[in-house]
Amino acid sequence: MKTRFPNIKSAIPADGRITARLGLAGLGLWLACVACPGATTTLSLLPETQVDSHGIYLDQVVVTNTLPTAQRIRLMDAPAFGQMTVLQQTQIVAAIQPYFSEKLTNKWTGPDRIRVGRRTRLLNESELKDLLTIALQRDYVRDRGDLEVRFLRAWTAVRVPDEPVDLKIVDTPSSGLSANFIVRFELHAGKDVVGNFQLVCQAKIWQEICVAASPLRRGSPISPRDVTMERRDLLTIREYLTELPSLEEGIEVVESVMPGSPITPRMFRMRPSVFRGEMLDALFTNGAMSISMKVEILQDGGVGQVIRVRNPLSKRELRGKVQNDRSIQIKG
Repeated sequence: MKTRFPNIKSAIPADGRITARLGLAGLGLWLACVACPGATTTLSLLPETQVDSHGIYLDQVVVTNTLPTAQRIRLMDAPAFGQMTVLQQTQIVAAIQPYFSEKLTNKWTGPDRIRVGRRTRLLNESELKDLLTIALQRDYVRDRGDLEVRFLRAWTAVRVPDEPVDLKIVDTPSSGLSANFIVRFELHAGKDVVGNFQLVCQAKIWQEICVAASPLRRGSPISPRDVTMERRDLLTIREYLTELPSLEEGIEVVESVMPGSPITPRMFRMRPSVFRGEMLDALFTNGAMSISMKVEILQDGGVGQVIRVRNPLSKRELRGKVQNDRSIQIKG
């Protein structure tokens, strides 16, 4: 029994094999006709449709009884966001005729033109806050801590293309982020600029810092058990430490600290090895010359620190480096 396929040019030889002349597009149509023997291609133009930025395709603008869904014919670029494109039936026929073996001029139903726009969705406050936080963290906060952003005014959802949206910071205060700031930004979707916006925001930058775990008295030594780590907002703190310096030589508190107070670099110092008013041995060196002498200590100092000393004979003030609790080195 022979079966006729009116939608395909003769491309099947007597032995039943499909030749290369059929091509990919013809093969798709042939498979469609096998499913519906004797079917004739009819194309019904839709009155309007919406597409994404990848372009306008035939299966988005027409309804057909034989067009394989796997065969996508691109007609033209998608319209810019916020704009419409009107396609005439004749434009579509001219664009797709090379893909069909039959004349399509008289195979159309429906309107003679179609309006094509972009698919859109609403960008809500939660999604915008995530986009803004990511951009500010990447460009301004970096590794200082974890940024938290709040809007001081409610965000009115706006329509954006129904595809991934990027946020680009246009302007922030020259002094950087603060507890309250104004930010200007643009929203982009692919090559489309959705719009330029401005928001008044509150910010917090969370980081674990050193905090006094118990009362610390002036002059008392400090050890790791006296300090705990707590998560604090860095924008409300002028000075802080994220870790204590090495305690091998020992450090002491220079001012009283209440429990829960942030530890700052100015709150402690290395425990002094020498004290003001002491008389210690000093070695004065200048090139190959070296002189041993006694000097008066004019300020407390720890090992490795440079302090002021005085020669009691000449009354001359010098600066020397503390070697240990018994000696000072002075260089000429």
